[in-house]
Amino acid sequence: MSLANPIYAQALYENFENELEEFDISGLVAANRVQDANGRLDFRQVLDKFQAFMKAKGAAVSKHKSFREATGQLLLLSNLDLLVNGKGWTFKEPQSGEGRIDVVCCYGRQKEVVELKLWYGARRYAAGLSQLAKYLDREGLDRGYLFVFDRRENTKREYSFSEHTVAGKKIQAWVV
Repeated sequence: MSLANPIYAQALYENFENELEEFDISGLVAANRVQDANGRLDFRQVLDKFQAFMKAKGAAVSKHKSFREATGQLLLLSNLDLLVNGKGWTFKEPQSGEGRIDVVCCYGRQKEVVELKLWYGARRYAAGLSQLAKYLDREGLDRGYLFVFDRRENTKREYSFSEHTVAGKKIQAWVV
């Protein structure tokens, strides 16, 4: 069975979960498509898919001068909400020490922190990595995610992924 819209699959699953236990509908639940063997969200895969979405559907929008970090934040939150609906929560700008984390995603006992930035050059990119490492330290986490929107108009769009270690924290970073 295949449903064209994953929102319908999620709604059907939630409404008929008890009645459907005898059928294998795990492929219909959005979060099940990005879980590891232990049932945790594979957050690298989640953000890889978000990068692919931005490449396919959001490139023209994110390159526009009016694109703001808050726009990217709402796009990411809407993507995450589909995944964790009924099994977790997403938070926009929760307080962490003296700063505010752009996006926090909780799924079961799993907590993921995402810092969002607009591209303003390598120095600001490095500052974003340091800022995220401080948030991770305050939250007691050893890994986090940086997602950078490159809205430069006169450059060829580069979609990249990289891994960094900053102050002992593992950070995975995407540029779209």
